[in-house]
Amino acid sequence: SRNISSISNSLQSILLLFFQKLTETQHRLELKANHLKGEWIDELASYLVSDVERPFPGLNFLASKFNVSVSKLKSDFKKRYNCSPLQYFQDHQMELVRTWLHDGVPIKDIAKRLHYSDGYKMALQFKKRYKVLPSKYI
Repeated sequence: SRNISSISNSLQSILLLFFQKLTETQHRLELKANHLKGEWIDELASYLVSDVERPFPGLNFLASKFNVSVSKLKSDFKKRYNCSPLQYFQDHQMELVRTWLHDGVPIKDIAKRLHYSDGYKMALQFKKRYKVLPSKYI
């Protein structure tokens, strides 16, 4: 009885490990298929704009998350969107800034919510995008 229980536990552990590895392999194959179709770039873009209130996650993190090299990430993203992932992220942040300005949210509060060290840096980014300072935009 004890021997059968031990064999049963060992078999369960082996099966669990097998199915974990199978799931990981399936995930990697799906990622590769998406890479071949180029869908990962659109998934990356969706990920970037899913929460523009967080800080930009960084190219190394994104490359790891989407299972590509940093150079491939940058070049393929630029081909598809004609800008860097950071610029894409910042453009969407600035759209949110514009909305919040229309809603009357103070510039310093917006800067804080978007993790800028101060309102000045955010204002410069806004001016770069819209050719006007946020204080003049309102």
